[in-house]
Amino acid sequence: MLLPYIGESNVWVAIDSAQWPFIHHGVYASARIPMLFCPSDPSPRSHNYLFSIGDRHRGFWTSSQKPPAEDAAFQSTLRGLFGLQSQVRLESVRDGLSHTIALSECVKPRRLGRTVPADETVAGVRYYAHGEAVVNDRHAVSFSDQTPSDCLASFADGRFQPGTTLFVVERSPGWLWSKGNHAYVSFSTVLPPNAPRCSDMETQGSLTPQSLHPGGVFGLMADGAVRFIADDIDAGDPSLPDRQTGPSPYGVWGALGSRAGAEVASLALP
Repeated sequence: MLLPYIGESNVWVAIDSAQWPFIHHGVYASARIPMLFCPSDPSPRSHNYLFSIGDRHRGFWTSSQKPPAEDAAFQSTLRGLFGLQSQVRLESVRDGLSHTIALSECVKPRRLGRTVPADETVAGVRYYAHGEAVVNDRHAVSFSDQTPSDCLASFADGRFQPGTTLFVVERSPGWLWSKGNHAYVSFSTVLPPNAPRCSDMETQGSLTPQSLHPGGVFGLMADGAVRFIADDIDAGDPSLPDRQTGPSPYGVWGALGSRAGAEVASLALP
């Protein structure tokens, strides 16, 4: 809906002419929208920017039979500026617009150069689903429903450890801008920037923002300011469970993600 307002009327017309095809249709996959690219990524596939779902690592999807937008109990558990079928008014960002993060970054994983069938093992790691394998480094994504601390423990010496299951390229962030699943277009403020990223695709995970910038990522705050957020920002204790109310257990980084956690006094960004 925003495409005509950001100079992409041709893409809008192509989508409209195709009668709103499914999001994997070629009209979406072939579109290159420069506004969605970070200049530091030499080979973006689709997009480099992600929406903040705050300091949660579970409960991204409702278990109710109600449509998510009509499930008041589910909507009340969302902590960030964005969430499944959610709408957030500025006045509900009680921690302050300048203290609440809206967008950050991702880097599309590098291709390994071969297509693998589901469950094939390559150099000690399995691949989830059929598709093009990725290089096992920090831009890969682990298929996991583990806690944030377990996600951290699964990554060492620049790679995910043997026994880990990785996503293929087509199921990674940065691959398809029109795919609304959290694993494709969202980040969480649980593990610090450029830590490993683990996800079960739908309901939970440590959706860490990542970049090619030395030492951190850029974040867009809700007031429109762009801030550089260092990898060593205080991120609290990753072994603690996330919360639906109150201050974040994930330090200053978690406080940036919650829109109404009452942690404003703890923020000390330069």
